[in-house]
Amino acid sequence: MKALIDTLREQLGRALRPVLAPKRRYEVDEALENTLLTPELARLILLLIGAGSLAMGLTAAVGLFEMTHAHALLLWGLATVELGSWWLIGLWRNWTRPLFAFNLLLYTAMLAPLVVSDPHMYTMLFASVFPVLGAFILINRRQGLVNLVLALLLPDLVHWLGGPQMGAEQRYNYILFTLLGGGIGLALATLIQQLIARLSEQVMRLAHLATHDPLTGALNRKGLEEHGAVMLSTHLRKANMPMTAAIIDLDFFKQVNDTWGHEAGDVALKHLVNLIHQRFRRRSDILARMGGDEFALLLPNTPLAHAHELLVALSRTLQDNLPEYEGERLPLALSIGAAALDRARHRELDDLLRDADQWVYQAKQAGRSHVCSPVDCTAIPTAFEPPASAR
Repeated sequence: MKALIDTLREQLGRALRPVLAPKRRYEVDEALENTLLTPELARLILLLIGAGSLAMGLTAAVGLFEMTHAHALLLWGLATVELGSWWLIGLWRNWTRPLFAFNLLLYTAMLAPLVVSDPHMYTMLFASVFPVLGAFILINRRQGLVNLVLALLLPDLVHWLGGPQMGAEQRYNYILFTLLGGGIGLALATLIQQLIARLSEQVMRLAHLATHDPLTGALNRKGLEEHGAVMLSTHLRKANMPMTAAIIDLDFFKQVNDTWGHEAGDVALKHLVNLIHQRFRRRSDILARMGGDEFALLLPNTPLAHAHELLVALSRTLQDNLPEYEGERLPLALSIGAAALDRARHRELDDLLRDADQWVYQAKQAGRSHVCSPVDCTAIPTAFEPPASAR
């Protein structure tokens, strides 16, 4: 019971927060709440309510259910606004939320006088709850609270303006049903938002797993294809913007796995990725694990000569900071090949990466621990004696 009371108190506090602190923004909550209200759903609801208002107006016009011609005019006016909003949302989708919120407020404002005008119109009590429920669930808690407060105050406002006063029984029923609708709406809105939050979190996690290597956190091949294609397309459209692609191969990785085991290899891969991120810090730089000990690095707006210098610095940094496993330094080095974007030859990302891979082959042929590109083939002295099996 205590847990239930604490949960209700927390949810009530979250509901009142936008009203008590209107200057603060709650972007996460609003993003979740807005997910439910699409232009299509808003138009469907407005069409149904508009048709219902027309039907109720006809009922009032013929004098049924103790409704007068004044009621009919009121309902037809409401139907005109609802169907007009349905038409406007079809033309301007970005008007969905304000138009829908306005209709719910108007619906609440027009129903209250109908309820007050005749103490026998108890069926209207149920209808007055609908806009409050809709505001809570489909828009957000702030809008729901505005509708709820408006619904509760309107009978007194009608009486203050000279209209009839509710009897004690009718007031009791009206307040009870309105508060009940608000409570149900708040509970359902909170539940739906929590479900959406969990679903969004799962979708984001699955999307991340689909495009990232789980061991190193770098992009995988799929992620490289998605992000790299966008980068290449951007550079192909801009003739003066240079771009460099590099293939990074971890030398002596097999010997490390054979000697210390695959856990040591995992340590080496994560260490290399950390070093690369330290050296290439721009958000636009793309690093992807191609498989095994091979990585691809895309450097936007980077001339080949400058990229060659940065890659040499990366190789030297690795020799100065070799990874350790169980107290021993792991003998590792880098063979790197780099190529610049050639707009005449590289129409696809694979074309550019293929050229960079050819320079990796040159680095291997030169004796490993080299950075090779059309600029130079730079040897990087190792901080260890290469394994005899790898010479």
